[in-house]
Amino acid sequence: MLGIDLSHYQDGLDLSQLKNSEYRFAILKLSEGRSLDDSSFEKFYAAAEANGIPVGAYVYSHALNASVATEEAVHALSLLRGRKLPLGLYMDVETTGQMQLPKEQLKETVLAFVKTVTNAGYRAGIYGSEYNTWARLSSADFKDYTLWVAHYGQAPAIYCDLWQKTDKGSFPGWYGKVDVDEVVSDNFKRLVEAKDAPKKDPVAATFPPDPSIMILQMVLQYNGYWDGGITGYKSEDFFKQYFEFGEDMKNC
Repeated sequence: MLGIDLSHYQDGLDLSQLKNSEYRFAILKLSEGRSLDDSSFEKFYAAAEANGIPVGAYVYSHALNASVATEEAVHALSLLRGRKLPLGLYMDVETTGQMQLPKEQLKETVLAFVKTVTNAGYRAGIYGSEYNTWARLSSADFKDYTLWVAHYGQAPAIYCDLWQKTDKGSFPGWYGKVDVDEVVSDNFKRLVEAKDAPKKDPVAATFPPDPSIMILQMVLQYNGYWDGGITGYKSEDFFKQYFEFGEDMKNC
């Protein structure tokens, strides 16, 4: 059972043609870091919904600590706005900075992301290459999450649910190449076949009735005293209003 993963690099690909291909599902880039939204996500997600295509999403992470990883997850969740994502939300872990972290710090960083996603009611997973990411992370520490492993040319030697096997796949009507992913585990196969219902509905995006609560949480986190994430999801307008404090937040 095969699928593809897509980002703005495939902008223009007609996802409705998936039904005329060998593929069964798609995983879409949602965002990068804490603020960069992928320009193709909304279009690809709408096409998947219209054509009954099971989808997941991923965040290209730049997080080097648990606090930033939590913020990346919160931002991604705010973009989803409670919409369905049956194949889960993944943390893409592969930057040079992340590969240079002490292994324990990398583990804590990734756990912060996936726990935030899970607490919001979505399935969570981790993407990375076998010889880089998964040489620094132990799959045993993430047994409750979906593991997506990239390894071109041959199947991974480590356990995974989903295997990114090549970046040279073809797609009907698309002149470029696409990443191709093969289902490995029965659990992921059930997700694609929609036989495994979500654990619970995603948590609705809500905000504290008093903005000072969120400001207090931001200040505590900014100064390293509170690592629990932010109550509610980011609203771009809300945050623009209160982030005008900038460096002055240190003095709040």
